[in-house]
Amino acid sequence: EPPSLKSSKLSISQNLSTFTCGTVDSPGIPPVTLVWEVPYGTVILSKTYVHGNSELLTMRNFSGGVYSCEVDDSPAAECIPPYERSLWKAQLRTDVQSLEKDPYDLTRIVAIVCGVVLLVVHIIAMVEISRNKKTKAQSMELEMRQSWRSSIIHPPDSGGDVVDQPKRVASTAL
Repeated sequence: EPPSLKSSKLSISQNLSTFTCGTVDSPGIPPVTLVWEVPYGTVILSKTYVHGNSELLTMRNFSGGVYSCEVDDSPAAECIPPYERSLWKAQLRTDVQSLEKDPYDLTRIVAIVCGVVLLVVHIIAMVEISRNKKTKAQSMELEMRQSWRSSIIHPPDSGGDVVDQPKRVASTAL
């Protein structure tokens, strides 16, 4: 059984210090082996496939350069038709900076933690302000009710003389 690719050809992608070559649909029987060649010339054989991909984990201090991945010259590779052999080769050129980038460096971690702390403090402050407003509104309402009740029971003194209203006398008809 010849090996087959999921995509039209092999490709290499990089995520920090991990390079991925793939995607192999079936390594065939006998299975083909992908060979990695790294900038300093070492050839690394890879028989492990993760979701159809061959992964190469590099050290952070690797130099930039060309990384390549292709099928080795084993008898299993002979199952690949000659016109498809070029589809089983991939290269990726990297620079030193791309290998040294680390999204979890100390500066970013500190910035993320500070942002989260500020967000939590802001939420707590908003909750407390909301509670204080509610408590203040309730106490003002209670004060107004008590004031209203006391004004009904004890009306305020007008401060002036009270004028007696004339009493009506019932008239008798003669």
